[in-house]
Amino acid sequence: MDARNGCAVRAEDGTAPSLSETASMRGRKPRPVILIAADRTTLESIARSRRLPWYQVQHARIVLAVAAGEPIQDVAYRMECDPATVWRVCRRYEQGGLKQLLEEAPRPGRLPRIVYATPEAVHLSSVHAPDRQGA
Repeated sequence: MDARNGCAVRAEDGTAPSLSETASMRGRKPRPVILIAADRTTLESIARSRRLPWYQVQHARIVLAVAAGEPIQDVAYRMECDPATVWRVCRRYEQGGLKQLLEEAPRPGRLPRIVYATPEAVHLSSVHAPDRQGA
């Protein structure tokens, strides 16, 4: 945005964008994602991974693409997801860094009730279990 006349200015030559260039700028205005150098190398390795969960690979690719300056719509089309997903992933990275970006998002609803048995619990339950052979 040029402070002198309040219009958007192209960075390369300092001229105002044409009507065709500004006509496609509907909706949310792009906000750049700034990556930390250490995060960039980690995200690049995650984006190339074939062994990590898909959502982590996808999130890494999304953040790298937006940080490189790709439009949100193009990233969403290429990643086969909704533009809201791209926005949400970028905000997660901005708010919590790599840790929050790579954690699985909390799901609504009831928490799972599966309790994993420890070896000690299995041993105690078999020692104190009633003998059913006489019944």
